[in-house]
Amino acid sequence: MDGQIKPRFFVIITVMLLCVTAVVMLNTRRAENDIALYTAEAEATVERLNERISEKESTLTYRQSDAYVERVARDELDMLRPGEYCYTAR
Repeated sequence: MDGQIKPRFFVIITVMLLCVTAVVMLNTRRAENDIALYTAEAEATVERLNERISEKESTLTYRQSDAYVERVARDELDMLRPGEYCYTAR
């Protein structure tokens, strides 16, 4: 050997670098896909939870209303307003 680097050495090094680069790119792409899937699942969960919050807020608003209090008083507690009479059939 006379101290010169043979062209075959450059080809081998280039192929090895290309292989390493390909593996890194594939791993990066897989990680990006995993992150995208996780993000989509998280966004869907947030949307479902926001819908549940909205339903709970609507229920709370209704239960704090006079209409709800009156319905429970009449239907569940059998209460009457002053001056009202309850007639039952025998």
